[in-house]
Order: sequence, then C-alpha cells, then structure tokens
Amino acid sequence: TRRATELLPEPTGPSMAKRWTMKVPYSKTAPNMDGTGTDKVWDAGATEKEFVHAQRPCKKDPTWATLLRTDKALYLRVVGWGDTNDLKAAKTKKDDAVYMDDGIELCLDPMNTRTDYYWICVNTLGTYVDSLASIGMNINRKWDGEWRRAAKVFADRWVIEIEFPYATFGAPKEGKAWLMGLNRCGPGRYESWTDATVHSPNSFRTLIME
Repeated sequence: TRRATELLPEPTGPSMAKRWTMKVPYSKTAPNMDGTGTDKVWDAGATEKEFVHAQRPCKKDPTWATLLRTDKALYLRVVGWGDTNDLKAAKTKKDDAVYMDDGIELCLDPMNTRTDYYWICVNTLGTYVDSLASIGMNINRKWDGEWRRAAKVFADRWVIEIEFPYATFGAPKEGKAWLMGLNRCGPGRYESWTDATVHSPNSFRTLIME
C-alpha cells in the first residue's frame, strides 16, 4: 500500500492523482439550500462516492460528496447513507464539540497555503463550528464567518449542504487551486475522501475550479 505522502500535490500546483484532486464544475445557478440535497442543480456537480476508511473497526455505510461553484460561492453537498435511528445529534451550541456527533468535519484552505485554513464542522441538526486554524492544530474559535449551511435527516440518510461565499473565503485565483480536507464524523466513523486525517494540510484534496 502506498503511503499518503507519496501522493501529495505540490504546494504550487495540483496533483493529478485521482483521490487527491477534484475538478469543480461551474454552474450559472446556485442550488436551493434547503438541506434535502434534491435540487437538480446538484446534478451538474462533481461527486466523490469512494471515501477511505481508517484502518480500525468502523461503520462502512456509503458517503457521497458533491461540489460545484458559481460566480459567488463554492457549494458542497454531503450525503451520509445508513440507518439514521441511532444517529448521535447532541450538540446544539455553536462551537461546541460538534465533531463528536454524526455529520461532517472539514478543513478549507482557499489560498493553497498548506499552513492556514478554516476548520468547519456541521452535525445533522445544523449545529456548527467555524474557526481559523493553522498547522499543528492551532485553532482560533473566535472567528465567525458569513456562510450558510442546511441539514436534513431521512430514514436511510442524512444530508448536509454548505455554501462558501467568496466574499467570506476569498474568490478563486487563476493558477491557485483551493484545498479541502473532508471527513464524515460521528461514533464509529473514521473516513474521508483522502486518507481520514483531519488537521493535516498534506491530506487536503486539490480543488480545480472549472
């Protein structure tokens, strides 16, 4: 098995390794942010359906992540498949330990620094953490950004949608790809779209804005 470090993108340019790169399609229309994830606009997005599970006993229900962008924002939809009767959704206060609940945990590095990034967690209630962070897990929870999220639970899945406005996170720059680490979190969940490492810039995926 190849080590994750052997597949890392170069800091100045995107890696072409499949798991570490995603092309983000452009859409003239933004998806309806209602938490259902059913807006047809999402059909134009790029979807990752092969999340990596950590090397430990864990639940292995499918997780799907879809990305697209408009002139004003980047949009993310995550679908966590599985029986939702045993979901953990205990956190209701902003900036609480939301990552302990079922939901998503992500790190976003719009400037491709591999040192500084936004740390965001959202559970299936829509409760969230938004913080500034840097390598070594230095986290500034005082940061509050203008961004939107929506969440909804169904019998066989939950859905979380997020809008990352360029006005908050910075507009994409030519030749400068965004980086994102994305994990499904919750009890018995250890999986991501790269290698299941959370606060590791070397594990962030390169997003190429089309």
